Amino acid sequence: GLWNDTVLLQFSEFARTLNPNSGPNGDGTQKGCDHAWGGNHFVIGGGLNGGQVLGQYPLNFTEDGPLALSRGRIIPTTPWDAVWSGVCPWAGVPAVDI
Repeated sequence: GLWNDTVLLQFSEFARTLNPNSGPNGDGTQKGCDHAWGGNHFVIGGGLNGGQVLGQYPLNFTEDGPLALSRGRIIPTTPWDAVWSGVCPWAGVPAVDI
C-alpha cells in the first residue's frame, strides 16, 4: 500500500526549562517554565530504517553535566534541520539541493 511511500515528520516548537521561573510578579506566584533549547522530532514511515535515536541523549541533567546550561536547559547535539538530510534523498531531492 501507500505506507511504504509515506513519511511523516513531527516537530516540537521548542523545549522548556525543567524548573519553574519566579513568575511575572517575581514573588513565586503564577510560576511557569521558560523556553529552552532541544526539542524533539519524530520521523515516521513504512519505508524508513526505524528504531533509531539520533543525537546524543544527555546522561547528566544537573548543571554539572557537559551539555547543561542552567535550569535544565540542555544544549542540543544535533541541529533540528538535520532530519532533512535523511528525508530529502528518500523523496528524490538531489544532494546538491539539500
